[in-house]
Amino acid sequence: MTDADAVLDGIEVWAMGTMRVELADGKTVNAGKRAPLLARVDRATGRVELYVDEDGLDALTR
Repeated sequence: MTDADAVLDGIEVWAMGTMRVELADGKTVNAGKRAPLLARVDRATGRVELYVDEDGLDALTR
């Protein structure tokens, strides 16, 4: 396995396979600031990290 194959990155996170998981500034679907939650998986250890990409960070902070 090469270093490039060691991490699976940019994986979308879905709730029950039907709704994408997002971070939001409010409790409703209509929250003004929302960003998709993504996952990164280390194939060697199985460790999962959740993160928001740069576009998502911009959406949450504007």
